[in-house]
Amino acid sequence: MAYWVAYSVAVSKCYVFGVPNGTPPYEGGTRMKKVKLFTLILILLGFFIGSCGGGGGSPSPDFKIALLQKDITIVRGSQAYLSLQAEPLFGFSGEVNLSLDGVPPGVVLITSKIFLPDPSKLLGGVYLYVITIFADPNTQPGFYQATLKATSGNITHRVSFNLNVQASGSGGGSGGGSQTATLTVIKAGTGSGAVVSNPPGINCGNTCSAQFNTNTSVVLIATPDSGSTFAGWAGDCLYCGTNSQCTVNMTSSKTCSASFNTSTSSGSFNLMANPTSVTLLKVLGIYTPANVTVSLQCSQGFNNPVNLSYQVKDPTGLLTSDITVSFVQTTLNCGQSTTATIQPSGLQLLLTGYTVEIIGQDANNANNQSKVSVSVIIIGL
Repeated sequence: MAYWVAYSVAVSKCYVFGVPNGTPPYEGGTRMKKVKLFTLILILLGFFIGSCGGGGGSPSPDFKIALLQKDITIVRGSQAYLSLQAEPLFGFSGEVNLSLDGVPPGVVLITSKIFLPDPSKLLGGVYLYVITIFADPNTQPGFYQATLKATSGNITHRVSFNLNVQASGSGGGSGGGSQTATLTVIKAGTGSGAVVSNPPGINCGNTCSAQFNTNTSVVLIATPDSGSTFAGWAGDCLYCGTNSQCTVNMTSSKTCSASFNTSTSSGSFNLMANPTSVTLLKVLGIYTPANVTVSLQCSQGFNNPVNLSYQVKDPTGLLTSDITVSFVQTTLNCGQSTTATIQPSGLQLLLTGYTVEIIGQDANNANNQSKVSVSVIIIGL
């Protein structure tokens, strides 16, 4: 905008002030009025272009975090584990530094950083990390309101949890009885299955939490139902990967997540869009959105749900947020259809052509995708 204003002012001074009034070739007032009018148009055009080009850009890269468990117990002189779920947003990619607030002296993070996105940590559609903390033998026992802080550049997010620091399992006090710790199993994923423990106590199924003596080993066994597969462990059992059995050392209370997914289909699927070209018109200052019907067609043998998302490319092929798409349903099964509403997110100046790519992703196989393109013409003044 500054360039246009400067140029306009320069033109104004050159033609209006640089040539004496009444001398050729600018004799009389008609030519002077045309020059001033031309200058005014340039100035207004400069402000118009500057105001439209200076805002409404793409959202800044970001990420969000969450903990799968809110209560953590740690025995002095041992480790405990936080199950951290992280999700990159708007193209975020990079290192995230971790730190603890609100913990007593002696409690430290062993895992001090993660990287997003990390394909090796992708489980059930989200990124899961096991964050290890350690309490030295001299840590003061007690209950603490702790905070895990995640920072990358000028982005900071926090999530709180309850930390219970306990004395060693030998007890050091009255009573002489064995201490116990709680083992909790959470089932996740699109499929189904059961988790049992050895020694007995957990049959999840119905009983998904049980107490065991501290410093004993408990074996968890995951068995998928018919039509499902076991996808892997998360939380305090993340180290067991996709093994159906996982041995848990009960030094403190633990939470393990077992994911079951529906069996991967052998067939394929395609997304269809109708129409494949739409025009968005501006009427009385308001753009009228356009609706597109998105349908899922499957070959024989494919029966997985398909998740819908989208991306938009501008006329040069670059990704942009100038257009948004909203779906009535974000997940389709074979033979289903939904409505996608396409509308501009800001003011467009010229007749412009965009491409909306609607993406269907197999809910059980992130590498199995189908795309359909919709051409979008935006007409605005």
